[in-house]
Amino acid sequence: MKEIRIKNGVLFTLCTLLAVLLLGAVPAGAVSQSDITIVGDAYYDEAQGHYVLTEEETWQGGALWFNQVRCNDNFSISMDFYTGHADHVDSYGGADGICVAFYAKGGQAGEQGQGLGFDGCGGYGVEIDTYQNWTKDDPENNHIAIIQGEVGNHKQIADATGFTEDGKWHHLQITNRRGVCTVFVDGAQVLQQENVTPNGQFEIGITGATGGGYNYHAVKNIELTEAVWKEASPWADDELTRAQEKGLIPEVLYDQDLTKPITRAEFAAVAVQLYEKWTGKTPQGGSTPFVDVAGNPCLDEIEKAYSLGVAVGTSPTTFRPGINIPREQLATMLCRVYKCIALDGWTYERDSLYSLDISGVSHFADHALISDFAQQSVYFMVKNHVMDGVGNNRFAPRASSSQEEALGYALATREQALVMSLRSLENLDQ
Repeated sequence: MKEIRIKNGVLFTLCTLLAVLLLGAVPAGAVSQSDITIVGDAYYDEAQGHYVLTEEETWQGGALWFNQVRCNDNFSISMDFYTGHADHVDSYGGADGICVAFYAKGGQAGEQGQGLGFDGCGGYGVEIDTYQNWTKDDPENNHIAIIQGEVGNHKQIADATGFTEDGKWHHLQITNRRGVCTVFVDGAQVLQQENVTPNGQFEIGITGATGGGYNYHAVKNIELTEAVWKEASPWADDELTRAQEKGLIPEVLYDQDLTKPITRAEFAAVAVQLYEKWTGKTPQGGSTPFVDVAGNPCLDEIEKAYSLGVAVGTSPTTFRPGINIPREQLATMLCRVYKCIALDGWTYERDSLYSLDISGVSHFADHALISDFAQQSVYFMVKNHVMDGVGNNRFAPRASSSQEEALGYALATREQALVMSLRSLENLDQ
């Protein structure tokens, strides 16, 4: 593959098709080249197999941003980093450093020099700084710090001389869980800070810069886990962001391609998450009659959804957790969440005793394909702007032929389920 270098702030996303053929399967959590937008002086060194943030040149600024990740919740990121050759010649003693930015504004290389490419991105960062800038209240020694807003705002700081400017690669891991940010270098904890919380920005990236002095800054073997989503359709982005802000995305869908169909087990997790955020209550689980759910990652959510009457079996003894859900079933199960919250005395067994207001809603052209059990739920969700048709006055409730089944016609996607969950909370919680 031809080496490509992008400069002058041009954004670039590198195609991974050839990389997959050459390198094989990517480890779980690994960030592939196609997941990264390269900005400024940064580039991928094909021969060396790592990302260069800055060369040994003055006034460089480069960044890598993870272009399919939006995160304002738990995450863990790890990488190997390199902050200068042991034999570099620089009258300024080497400068300036790198920074892992998170809950930040992505797509840019921020201020060069003392700004480490981070200043201007906002949010939080973990900086590895190899130059003392008096105006930033830097200590005399090379340092690593958790920062907020700009590089001079050190929330926690520690000595970094043992793993910087030595011509060696070192390993960095950053985890942020429930607002506690913990930083490890070469397996040893060096920093920990509480109350590291989102501020309305959602990007994660790695920046680097030089100023009047310089170092060679590079990273490789980047892995990112727990960050909320990787793939989503443009139409869903704003609503997925709101769903994330409201805590409606269950962990089972973290790091997942949200454009793919949603399984029954995954939807059980979405439904339970919606119920909990809507009511502020945690439903009780318990045993189920299903023989095919043992060991499923969503077992707890399946048990809770079953206890609520939201997700029932496909037979008296099976749940079939791995099969995908058609759109009419998505409407029906979301509607059950609403019923068990809003309708006194509702249970799945008593469902036929309750009716919903669907007056004034015109039938879709493919109304005859909507199963009897789903019709009221479909039109109730349409009336309340939770669900829409797919165009040409069609709803696409389910596959009606073997050919449509083979094509995955009318299957609900993960992003659709999350967006409809958000709309249920926003439109029906009156």
